[in-house]
Amino acid sequence: MTALARHIRTLVNGLGHSRFALIAHDLGASIAYAYAQQFPEELTRLVVMDDPIPGLKDWDIVCLRRPKIQPHVGIAPTEN
Repeated sequence: MTALARHIRTLVNGLGHSRFALIAHDLGASIAYAYAQQFPEELTRLVVMDDPIPGLKDWDIVCLRRPKIQPHVGIAPTEN
C-alpha cells in the first residue's frame, strides 16, 4: 500500500497540487491510510468510507450490531 500511496503522490504533484483532501472508499481506504501516514502535511482532510479503522478490535462484533437496513451513504440537508 505504501508504494500505491507514493504513486498517488506523484500523480497529484504532477497535476500541480501540494495540499489536497483525500477521499477513499472500501479497499482504497488502505491506500489512503498509507498516504496519510507517509505524507500527513500534504492532506487538508482525510475522508474514509466503508472501511474499518486500523487497530479497531472486534470489528466483526461492531458490524453485527448495526441495523440490518441502513442507507449506504447518508446525506443531510444543510441551511445556507
